[in-house]
Amino acid sequence: MDYKNLLLNRLLDKYEKSKSYIDGVSNRRILINMLSKDFLEYDIEKPEIKELINSIIFELKDIGCIDFEWKRFEKGNIIEKVWLNLENIKLAYEITKRQPKRDKIENILELLEGFLNEVQEEKVPEFIKNYISETYNYIKTKKKTGVFIPEDINQIQALLKALKEICNNKEQENLERVFSIKLYGDSKYFERNIKKRLIDIIKKYALDEFVDEIDKPSDDEILSIVGIVKNPEEISFCGNIGLKIRDTLVDFSVFKDGISINSKTVKDINGIEFYGINKVLFIENKTNYYNYILKNKKDDEIIIYHGGFYSPTKETFFTKLYNYSKDKNIEYLHWSDIDIGGFRIFVRLKKNIIPSLKPYMMDEKTFIENKKYWMTFDKRYEESLMKLLKNPDYELFYGLINLMLQNKARLEQEAYLVSW
Repeated sequence: MDYKNLLLNRLLDKYEKSKSYIDGVSNRRILINMLSKDFLEYDIEKPEIKELINSIIFELKDIGCIDFEWKRFEKGNIIEKVWLNLENIKLAYEITKRQPKRDKIENILELLEGFLNEVQEEKVPEFIKNYISETYNYIKTKKKTGVFIPEDINQIQALLKALKEICNNKEQENLERVFSIKLYGDSKYFERNIKKRLIDIIKKYALDEFVDEIDKPSDDEILSIVGIVKNPEEISFCGNIGLKIRDTLVDFSVFKDGISINSKTVKDINGIEFYGINKVLFIENKTNYYNYILKNKKDDEIIIYHGGFYSPTKETFFTKLYNYSKDKNIEYLHWSDIDIGGFRIFVRLKKNIIPSLKPYMMDEKTFIENKKYWMTFDKRYEESLMKLLKNPDYELFYGLINLMLQNKARLEQEAYLVSW
């Protein structure tokens, strides 16, 4: 066993977690107690091992790398404490052929600085700016990486490569495995090495106020928010509407049971005509979406399948729809479950795209009328629901939330299918 490297690496591990490493100011010695679990390899019951380790410690002391202290009444026999000579710490790194953590940290900071220099500022989504800034400041202050960035330089470069691609192609849909091949030359590299960390970053920095462990979107939904999808995305809608696609007007009103268009078509829309439309209704649940079209849709309505948290493709379509209708008297409504997830989906759409958005069948009257379909919730859910009462973005739902808390119940959209 290489006791020299083992001893020095244990000491360096302690040093890199110490105040001396972080700010360079500390009177405390970075030491190992040789007679404790710090270095169980120092077996005083085996004289040959004890003597070998003693000789290594003598050698390291002679070159000024460490110092040591004998056990009381055991001078010349048993060493009790060993500590680093901080004035000569470079030598410990050289002997172990270990890269100083401070150098590694400087390299990481340079990578983060370089990332923002390489990507045009207007292309960087706000959540990525916040992630890079917060991570940079944390590393600079703490002299260590945090939970949202890997330790390995190669992994950091791979993560930043993914973030750069997201910045440069914000409106582009990326199939997950094609995305992986394009960036890493391996269809599964992204899934194995980057995916989980990227999902955590999106949850924290893009969806923090909308997501918790009580009512969270799936991993696939979260990734779709930055345009990474397993399969090509489609937008489903129904209504008397005409879309100019590359300057050619296509009348979609003939599709009385609804139609879907793909992400490329959405990107090519450069005009929208509304034929006698007074209302646009977004519906979260797909079954409810189809059921509404079959049984409830009126000629002056456009019905759109929203799904969970919208992706860049849906954001583009929703934004174009709203922008081309600003000079018309069209009411925008959204229908979700009466629960935390439903409220968050509504707020995100209203806050980011459609400020005039109103809830549909997400009120106290609807909740009471469907009492027999209520679903109970536990204490954790209750606590998450109560947090919404402190957020002014949810003021529209305060009365409904209080009613839910009083009855400890929520209501899913599917309940309406029974009575319709």
